[in-house]
Amino acid sequence: MTFLAILSYLFYVRKVEKREPDELARPKAWQEAGIGCAIGFGLMTAITFILWILGYYQVEGVNSMAVLFLPFFGALFTGFFEEFLFRGIIFRIINNSLGSWLALLLSALIFGFAHAANPNATLYSSGAIALEAGILLSAGYLFTRRLWMVIGLHFAWNFTLGGILGIVVSGVKAEGLLQSTLEGPALLTGRDFGAETSIIAVVICLLAGIFFLWQARQRGNFIRPYWRREKIF
Repeated sequence: MTFLAILSYLFYVRKVEKREPDELARPKAWQEAGIGCAIGFGLMTAITFILWILGYYQVEGVNSMAVLFLPFFGALFTGFFEEFLFRGIIFRIINNSLGSWLALLLSALIFGFAHAANPNATLYSSGAIALEAGILLSAGYLFTRRLWMVIGLHFAWNFTLGGILGIVVSGVKAEGLLQSTLEGPALLTGRDFGAETSIIAVVICLLAGIFFLWQARQRGNFIRPYWRREKIF
């Protein structure tokens, strides 16, 4: 499925947009994907550690390593497919026409509310996903102007939460390596939608997104809207 997602994106870019997919150029691909994985793992681990310190996250046992198979490949497919769609197509097209700030706002909202159909989704959960993941992933793409880092980040985000820590991911419960429970106030734990909608996660991931936006601005990667297209600032 992941390979099919890659082929579909390459076909779209080459046949519909009639260009080469520079955002998937291979030089430094593994390095950027690895950095993204480290960021995703670090963020999710830090959030869960805080929830553990507060007494909301508890580990009750450990499953066989075999349970990692499905979450790994599920997270891998989601990382590729959703980054191709939301950053590679939606964000990039809006960015190239309406400019980076509107692209950031609109793509984050689209990404957040695309999760509204997930199990246990609410208006708050969609807004939280837009604020934390929508902004962070778009900022990461804007920072590198390539997809590899955000694919790695998205993959590690989902795999760390669901595959390793055994926490519900965007309303979907999968068996993880750790047998765990996450109970407490909805604002702090995210309850049935998962720790992603914890206010702790929203704040931490939003701060990370702001950092990458600042770095992207420092690199001159922001694009003006088409009516002010004289230069990149």
